[in-house]
Amino acid sequence: MSTRLSGKTVVVTGSTKGIGRGAVGLLADQGAYVVITGRTAAAGEAAEEEITSRGGQALFVQCDFTDVDQVRSLFDTVQTKRGSLDGLVVNHSGFTDNNAEDGPITEITMEGWNKIVATDLTAYFLALKYGIGLMCAGNGGSVVTISSHAALEGINGMDAHTAAKGAIAAVTRSIASYYARYEVRCNSLAVGMIDAGGAVARSLLEHPEISERVYAHSLGRIGEPSDIANALIYLLSDESIYVTGVVLPVDGGSMAASHIRRPAVADLPQYKRKRERAPLY
Repeated sequence: MSTRLSGKTVVVTGSTKGIGRGAVGLLADQGAYVVITGRTAAAGEAAEEEITSRGGQALFVQCDFTDVDQVRSLFDTVQTKRGSLDGLVVNHSGFTDNNAEDGPITEITMEGWNKIVATDLTAYFLALKYGIGLMCAGNGGSVVTISSHAALEGINGMDAHTAAKGAIAAVTRSIASYYARYEVRCNSLAVGMIDAGGAVARSLLEHPEISERVYAHSLGRIGEPSDIANALIYLLSDESIYVTGVVLPVDGGSMAASHIRRPAVADLPQYKRKRERAPLY
C-alpha cells in the first residue's frame, strides 16, 4: 500500500456502488481510513470487508443523506471513533436509471423538481454542513464535491439535474473562499462519462448513434471509477495543499471538444494514431 493519504480519515458519501465504491478501495490503498456510507447495508458491509481483508482500514455507516438525523449521526460516529475528519468526498446522487422526473424546464412537475433538488442538492448541503463543521472543530481538511459536466454545460432534457450540479459547482467556490480561514479546502470534480457498471452508462454506450458521439468527445475511451479516484487522491492529499476553489473536469476532454461537426482533419502522416476512437474533428 502507498502512503499518500496515510493517517487521514476520509468520508465518502454514496460509496456502496458506482464511482464511490470504486474510490474507497483505492483511497484505502493509499493509507486512508475510509468511512463507507450508503443506504444498502449488505453492499456497505461487503465493501468494508473487502478493504479490511487486504489490510486496509474501513468502516461502514449506513446513511440516507436526505435524512438530517442520519447525516448528523454519521458525523457524530466519525468524531467518536476517529476524533476528527481530514477528507470528505460528497458523491451521493439521486440520479436513477430512467430519471423520469427530469426533462425540459417547462415539462418538469413540481413534485419531480423537488425530488431531484432534495437528492442532488439538499442532500449535498447536509453532508457539507456537518462534515465541514467537524473539520472546522479539528485541524481543517479537504472537501471534494462530485459534480458533473452538467455543471459546466447545458444538457438537453435534464434541466433539474443540471441546475443541481451547477449549484454544487458554485457552492464549492463559495466554501473555498470562506472556510479557508479554518484550513478547509474545497474543490469539485466535473465528471464526464464514467462506466461504473450502471444501466444508464451501459445503455448510452450500446446505443448505435449516441455511443459514437460519446467517443468522439473524449480521449477515445470511456472513463472508469479509478480515473475519478486518482483525481480524488491528489485533491485529498497534501500534494494539493495550494489548490482550492477549483472545478476540475475529469471527462476525457469532452469539455474541450467542439460539438459542431467540421470536416475531418487528417491524421499527421509522420505519427501513428494511438487511439482509433479519439476525435476525428
